[in-house]
Amino acid sequence: MKRDRPQEVEMAVLALLKKGNDNATTGGELATITGYNTRLISSAISNLIILFTMVFLSLALGLVLVMGTI
Repeated sequence: MKRDRPQEVEMAVLALLKKGNDNATTGGELATITGYNTRLISSAISNLIILFTMVFLSLALGLVLVMGTI
């Protein structure tokens, strides 16, 4: 079942990720900034990809938001 809106952790991840290669952010950095553990951050990113059709580019340096539909 597809949820209508992202949860708190997913919104925190979206708020911190920026577009562009120069703005790459690692899951560890997201965990440090938000205070959530890395597993929860990873789960939130997976949910954004699967449930909300978000597209992320995973780089050696971190994650970059490429496209989103929310």
